[in-house]
Amino acid sequence: NDQSRKATCRMARASLSRVCDAIAAHASCRMRPEILSSFSQMPERIAAGAVHVAWAPPLVFQSLSKRRLAVAVSCPRRPGGLAYHSAIFSRARSRFRDVADLDGARAAWVDPASLSGYVLARGWLLKNGCDPARNLAREQFLKTHSAVARAVIGGDADIASTYANVDPKTSRIIDAGWSEIGMSSADVQVLTTIGPVPSDAIVVSTRLADPVRNAIRAGLGTLTGSALASVRVLFRAERFEPPPAGYLASLGGLTEK
Repeated sequence: NDQSRKATCRMARASLSRVCDAIAAHASCRMRPEILSSFSQMPERIAAGAVHVAWAPPLVFQSLSKRRLAVAVSCPRRPGGLAYHSAIFSRARSRFRDVADLDGARAAWVDPASLSGYVLARGWLLKNGCDPARNLAREQFLKTHSAVARAVIGGDADIASTYANVDPKTSRIIDAGWSEIGMSSADVQVLTTIGPVPSDAIVVSTRLADPVRNAIRAGLGTLTGSALASVRVLFRAERFEPPPAGYLASLGGLTEK
């Protein structure tokens, strides 16, 4: 509902402000937080010089890189490492347990450009005989992972797709979009996980000079105190690390997973 969305937005803005203040202090620059209403706004805001640092999902960064608008300076390190999965899920004990059960299901997605919150799930459904346009009763985009989890748990949607941080040794889901609203894996049933796929990234506009970009990169890697606590809340991450070797190349063919 609107109240939950407003509360989530206030929390996100407060957490982002603390992170921005810490980075700005390290880089000796001013940094003002901004929350965009959709991923689709990000490339043009960066191209116009209105945004200089952004948290970009993989497909958005891929587009930014092709247009030489931004470079990746850091990736969030989460319990599953520098990669994550997409999970399609329904409420625990609902009748939607398998792709064969999805005729007439109502789906909640994050954003058309969200890899874990839409793109990979749609591709998996199509490969497994479920055409969302034909088989699903309704599809809606709710903008955040917490919103799609809330829709499923609250009964406003039957299935959704979100990120999942998976233990690479046991394949157990450690953390996922439903964790953001206080739910555990016992509250959902997972139809499938898709991945692993490369992490999202903190990207910096190519309009900024190299020394400024390097200072921002260093600032992200040295966050402590309330700023690091905010990273754990906002990014569900333990810390920031440099992008792994071959990160940009690994983004190729993501939609073929």
